Amino acid sequence: MEKGLKALIMERGEKPGKVRDIVELLGHAKRLGWQITLAMDDAVFLNSIYKGRCPAEEGLLPYGDPSKEDAARAVNTAGVFVANIKAVLQA
Repeated sequence: MEKGLKALIMERGEKPGKVRDIVELLGHAKRLGWQITLAMDDAVFLNSIYKGRCPAEEGLLPYGDPSKEDAARAVNTAGVFVANIKAVLQA
């Protein structure tokens, strides 16, 4: 998600910086005119589980370890997002 949003921002000639916040990157990409269908509540959800991806942050997830349902939602949301990125880049 992070890399996809950064790629869109860079495609518009801007540098996204060292931002890892999906909500912030999504807002930036949308301000640049990208028609992304990722809902803000999905971005907030992904941020809540995404922040624990670095080993230094292990065990620091705000709501504990993700459940199987959380994992399924994250994978599904990511799949929809990737399909959307492909579509907007081909348009």
